[in-house]
Amino acid sequence: DIPMQRRDPDAGDINAGLRFSRYFGGVDLQFVAISGLDFEPLGALSFDQGEPVIETFHKRRELYGVSAESSFGAIALRGELAYSPERLFNTGAAPRLDTVALDNWRGAIGVDINAPWNVFINLQFLYDEVSQAPADLVRDRVERVFTALFKRRFAYDTVDIEFRFYQSMAYRDRLLRGALSYELSDTMTLKLAVENFQGDSRGPFGQFNQRDQVSLTWELTL
Repeated sequence: DIPMQRRDPDAGDINAGLRFSRYFGGVDLQFVAISGLDFEPLGALSFDQGEPVIETFHKRRELYGVSAESSFGAIALRGELAYSPERLFNTGAAPRLDTVALDNWRGAIGVDINAPWNVFINLQFLYDEVSQAPADLVRDRVERVFTALFKRRFAYDTVDIEFRFYQSMAYRDRLLRGALSYELSDTMTLKLAVENFQGDSRGPFGQFNQRDQVSLTWELTL
């Protein structure tokens, strides 16, 4: 495996955003505009004493989005659409990694359900497309992911059990995650989580199919 190292962002990089919201006809509408460092890193191939190294770094991007949400009793429906013009992506042009600026569209539809027995359910379908993507684009031109969350609280909200399911539609790979947390006090929480990756090694989740993990986290809030 080629080692990786992280490049720190420039000191002058800041994030800025605007959000406008309006409740109209039973629908909560929101419009956002954001400029700042992309949360998904890019990569560059360099050499350290003759050995290849992948250096990860973040570049700026602009994002413009709109969302709409409405509720019907115990069910809430939500839709989102986002556009990032000339967002930078990696291309695998040999013998190095290059970047190219391409328009990026993202959309999502979701539903929140307050089910019987105090079970909270969230279902989402995510669609992500890169416009006019070249053949050597490192990521897929189109990504489609279905997600599901089931959650319930017990013992006067001190015990929290959740199950998460992520399914890639292109490669049929998936992530299964279960977690149990216990609130020891107002400032301390103990969480046990198990993550299992399955499926095609080319997919966003299947590439980690040898990296299942169990974690125990102690969280202190001051």
